[in-house]
Amino acid sequence: MVAVQLDQHREEFLGRLARAEGAEPAEVARRVLEDYLDFQTLPKDDVADWAEASAALTPEIMGDENWDEP
Repeated sequence: MVAVQLDQHREEFLGRLARAEGAEPAEVARRVLEDYLDFQTLPKDDVADWAEASAALTPEIMGDENWDEP
């Protein structure tokens, strides 16, 4: 278990966010923390590696559409 102390402004913001989602503040905080930790585990690849991988995946997500047609 982890305990997180927030300043009053952030705690109020978390409460408003949770109410807007119909969730408990602790659940929203848990999800945010998990997402942050997951993001920190992503590999720190070079920008060129990301560009190359994105270019390689483009044909898989974009069909053979004719972009010149109106």
